[in-house]
Amino acid sequence: MLAFTISTGAVYALLYWLFNRYGWRRVDKILGIPDLGGVWKIVGKSLTLEGEEKYPWTGTLSITQRWDRIAIELQTTQSTSHSETASVLLQPDGKAKLSYSYQNHPNMGEVELNKHQGFCELVFDPNRQSAEGHYFNSLGRYSIGRMKLSK
Repeated sequence: MLAFTISTGAVYALLYWLFNRYGWRRVDKILGIPDLGGVWKIVGKSLTLEGEEKYPWTGTLSITQRWDRIAIELQTTQSTSHSETASVLLQPDGKAKLSYSYQNHPNMGEVELNKHQGFCELVFDPNRQSAEGHYFNSLGRYSIGRMKLSK
């Protein structure tokens, strides 16, 4: 009985690992989990509270995704952000909405930036080749902005 339990557990663990690593991407439409993984080029702009452009910025957004988890990293010339929480919602029109909170860490020597927390919401087109969204920051840097992504 012990050998059966151990072997069943081992088979389950192997199947879960394979599905989590490779299999879910093949059935993402059935599961409703869109594959957003990859490296995305960003063109962004920080805005005033009135919605006027303060300054433009560029960067890359790296999304590492599995069936049971997702991690987002944004890299600019001034700082790096890492996601703390994230969720993906498949919308009825085929678009995917990625919402996540993050911690931002300025690069050494950046005097205008402070470590801060923020929240971002991105909507990806049905073909997963572009996205648009907005963000806001608090707890160390109060700002808002918009961004466009391309794969």
